[in-house]
Amino acid sequence: MNDISNENLGGEGAHYFDIEMPDTDSAIQGASSVESTFSNAEGSEVYGLTQEEWDKYRQAVTYLLKHGLIYEDENPDLFKSVSQNRELASSTYKQFFLELKHDLIGGFYILLQEDTELPHASLISRKSLSLQDSVILVYLRKFYLAQDIAGVTQPKIDVDTLVAGVKAILPKSNSESIDERRVRSALKNFIDKRFIRKVRGDDDAFQITPVLRYVVTASEMEHIIEQLKKLAIDRGLDLVAGQDIVEGDDSDE
Repeated sequence: MNDISNENLGGEGAHYFDIEMPDTDSAIQGASSVESTFSNAEGSEVYGLTQEEWDKYRQAVTYLLKHGLIYEDENPDLFKSVSQNRELASSTYKQFFLELKHDLIGGFYILLQEDTELPHASLISRKSLSLQDSVILVYLRKFYLAQDIAGVTQPKIDVDTLVAGVKAILPKSNSESIDERRVRSALKNFIDKRFIRKVRGDDDAFQITPVLRYVVTASEMEHIIEQLKKLAIDRGLDLVAGQDIVEGDDSDE
């Protein structure tokens, strides 16, 4: 994980934080080679499945390899196949240092990288986020945590609340419309990453998904917060106005 430094604070596109996250193009590096594990046409006989069940299972585990996530409401048949063969899927993914997690509240399966000291064992790529996206991501993560502690199972946030919450730390634009466009641009990216979902019938509201707590762990969030504190001090930013971002929370782990 990279620390903020004076060299990479130059602008909106400066990168400073790398995280492991699902990617809509290919979540798992080398997914095609891993996928070959499931290409055995005789697998149905080995695992006691009908050919139709085996084909559906192969489709499901391959989808997870390619996308990192599978939602029950988006792909009910594939989700059901993973659920019915969860032990088999888990043992197969484990060979590649991947852990299959089931989130009951969110209604999804997610692939996570197992902790290992073996070199080149990680198949999940790390993505660099801009300062802007990182600040927004932390705010969403902290907002989700606060709502979760309060017992809210599907936390929602609107654009105005988000803009007001992050503008104290982000570079000043002197234009509310520009601030809003920046936030909406980041939200579009986060929708693609499944961190948030659109609320039907309200273009200004978004549901924060539990995916976020797997991608940005409590320890990673606290690390970013410490770096943002340093950044705010270096830039003379208003820490009081930005306290919703730079103040830590109780861990949810």
